[in-house]
Amino acid sequence: LDGSESRVAHTTIHSSYNTGVHVENSNNVTLTNLVVHETIGQSIDVLGSDFVTITGCLAMTALRRSDSERYNTALWEQIANYRVCPFRRCAHVEMHNNVAGGSSHFGFFTQDDAAGHCASSAASSFSGNMAHSSRAGLVVMEATDCIGITDFQVYKTVEVGIWVERPVSSVTLRGIVASDNYVGVNINPVGNMRKTVLITDSVFVGESGYSGCGGVTGDQQCSGDALSGCNSYTGTISRIGIMASTFVLGRKQFPRTSKTFVYFLGTMSDTSFEGAGVTITDVVFKNWAGLDTCGRSRFAVATNPTSPSTVPVHRFSNITWTDVAVEAKLYIHDPDPRWRNSEDCGVAQDCTGLENAVMKDVDGSFVGGGASQILVSNNDRAVGTSAGCTLMSAWNAYTCPAASNFDLLMFESMDADRLTRNLHPVIITSHASDGFSDYYNNLNSQMDTRWDQGYTSLKRLSRYPAVVQKGRHYNISYTSTNPRTSRFALRDDTDGVGIIVTIRFTDPSVLEVSVQGQVVTQNTTRMVTLEDDHGANYYKADTRELSFVLKGTGSLIYKTLDSVMASASLSVTPEAFYAAGTQDFMDQVSFSLGIPSFRIRVVSVIAGSVIVDFAIVSTVNKTVDETVGTTNNTAEVVESQLELVSLQSTL
Repeated sequence: LDGSESRVAHTTIHSSYNTGVHVENSNNVTLTNLVVHETIGQSIDVLGSDFVTITGCLAMTALRRSDSERYNTALWEQIANYRVCPFRRCAHVEMHNNVAGGSSHFGFFTQDDAAGHCASSAASSFSGNMAHSSRAGLVVMEATDCIGITDFQVYKTVEVGIWVERPVSSVTLRGIVASDNYVGVNINPVGNMRKTVLITDSVFVGESGYSGCGGVTGDQQCSGDALSGCNSYTGTISRIGIMASTFVLGRKQFPRTSKTFVYFLGTMSDTSFEGAGVTITDVVFKNWAGLDTCGRSRFAVATNPTSPSTVPVHRFSNITWTDVAVEAKLYIHDPDPRWRNSEDCGVAQDCTGLENAVMKDVDGSFVGGGASQILVSNNDRAVGTSAGCTLMSAWNAYTCPAASNFDLLMFESMDADRLTRNLHPVIITSHASDGFSDYYNNLNSQMDTRWDQGYTSLKRLSRYPAVVQKGRHYNISYTSTNPRTSRFALRDDTDGVGIIVTIRFTDPSVLEVSVQGQVVTQNTTRMVTLEDDHGANYYKADTRELSFVLKGTGSLIYKTLDSVMASASLSVTPEAFYAAGTQDFMDQVSFSLGIPSFRIRVVSVIAGSVIVDFAIVSTVNKTVDETVGTTNNTAEVVESQLELVSLQSTL
């Protein structure tokens, strides 16, 4: 060697009372063709080291130090065949053609760089690896922007084959072969940025010819006494190939706070507002029977029954089914009735995230029959009345023709009290018209996922997912006073059809609509239509209703402006008033009051003697940071409101 690299190669290490191979704060290290068997702790351990290559190694049977060691210590939880920089990123880590077999916890416990950072092709830094017979095959703990995993085989894991729940904008799984796992893949990107998940060129096997449990008897298998590769869960589901993703704001605590089976599958966090969706294409599902020998269900694709969070839009294409029972293709869970209590979702209503899931069969290969389909939760009053939709009881979902144009609407309060003031139930309605049936959707706020010294915080985020049909006009009603500021977005509007949303306010208001930070001028002469652009809006002063067009996937925000209202009678016709332009009127009022004209808003023009209702808006309006909920400078807000009081006296 030239002195710039250290290498360990062609070596066997076995029956060690400590870690097999440990690399720490050492750069330019290559580990190749090693066999590490039966260690107390990690088989191969890399910490704080850059430019590390691990290739062609076999690591088997990584054990915990003693049965008396506390299960919730970081030491015990981190046991893996390969622990590679899980908590501090190491640069330029390569892992190729390695095998992990048998671990108390993980096969590969690593970070994004070691797990194929941003890989979009076979040129990943994590490729050709295999994991089996452990609690989890691959767990990615730290990530920066994106993760790419290629050509990874995982089988006979007790809990999950591949698990990612980290702050990333994209996750790509390519060339995955997952077989005989309790859950094959569970990907939950964290954060309030737009996120995408792609699963492609992969195979998910429910039960292979080698999925037996050795000497384990059928009674043990059905009681949950068996471990890897067997039906170790005593619930009603024994295997899931792809567990539907959830896009959340917070990640699971590590190490575990309790020794709970499938602990990492539960995503007890608020749903993130942003999220582009999940694409599953060129995937084969093989050998998925409807029930196992213990009478428990197996599903190729299913939502997460332990998570109340919103399910982003999943898109399927070029799906191949081999020996798969129809009832085993899909299951969309209902909300767990145990969540209906004062500490979680409230006593009066279920959390409604799982009741508003949308999945799209782009080319008909998922449902079968060759025609594009849309799969929607069993939400009968919102979906069941739609023409062409059929309830598939085995899937707990409706199958609808592509022309039904279902999409996922996300909206939320952006007020500072959005965690403490209850707006629910929030009712969305749409009357039958133009071939559409009546629509009714009753929405609940997010689950209380926060803790305050061992007790739930009694804080629930006012953020709502709703399944809607594009091309319709919807009315949204809040049980409480409307939020002063709200944000709206469609999650999968690729055809630009859009919807119209109308919200009625209890008080006269000056409302400002913006799209991607740009204010959209309010239409003062007519109601908006679906032919208008995204963000087009109209305020009907006599009924106090704001209507706006929602298209594409860019967020729309309406904001209630602090203002004073006034009226002026003019001896002109409405036509002459608009011919002269509203700017001329605003300039005259501006000159009279000695304020800038941009602060004056024409609210309505009433025919007759022509009464112009107008408003003067505050110089500072309350705003809220969409991530942390902080308002702007309180002193500035107070000063601006005092100025409004003075103007009102003048008027």
